[in-house]
Amino acid sequence: MKTSQLAVCILLNVANAGEQIPEFLTLAERSEYAEIVWSGKKPTIISEKTFLTLQKKPGAIVLDTQHTVAYEQLHVNGAVNLPFGQLGRSSLARIIPNRRSTILLYVPINLRPKASDPVKSASPSWSFQLYAILRIYGYTDIYALDPKIHLPSTKILLDGVKTKKIQNQSSEP
Repeated sequence: MKTSQLAVCILLNVANAGEQIPEFLTLAERSEYAEIVWSGKKPTIISEKTFLTLQKKPGAIVLDTQHTVAYEQLHVNGAVNLPFGQLGRSSLARIIPNRRSTILLYVPINLRPKASDPVKSASPSWSFQLYAILRIYGYTDIYALDPKIHLPSTKILLDGVKTKKIQNQSSEP
């Protein structure tokens, strides 16, 4: 089977599995994306403690891919915002010029304001998608924060408009 035929087969299998391939990828990048997803490669899921340790590593980048308005509301302190729809080789190279940099990902939707909230789990496809895109562009040291964190008790510093509200909730009995 020719490489192009194999790529089409992989793309079809990924699409059949319900995985959406980002539209901004070129055809060659879509093929590579599909191969990464199909292979089952994924980012290393890390604990809050490990996230805090890696965050202090020189050159480490916390990447936030939520829309700018949501980012302004609540994000990890020091996170670099690059909305998902703007991901691309040049935009990533601008904010993460060293492809060997440690990249820390987190799922903003799982930053819950109350410890009593039911555990929300992010779609696994989000971190796989982002991981695959970063791998296509040559980044390899990628970690994803375990999405089950509770804001009032987290030691991860947060920033944004909603931060005060969360801090007030954590001081309530």
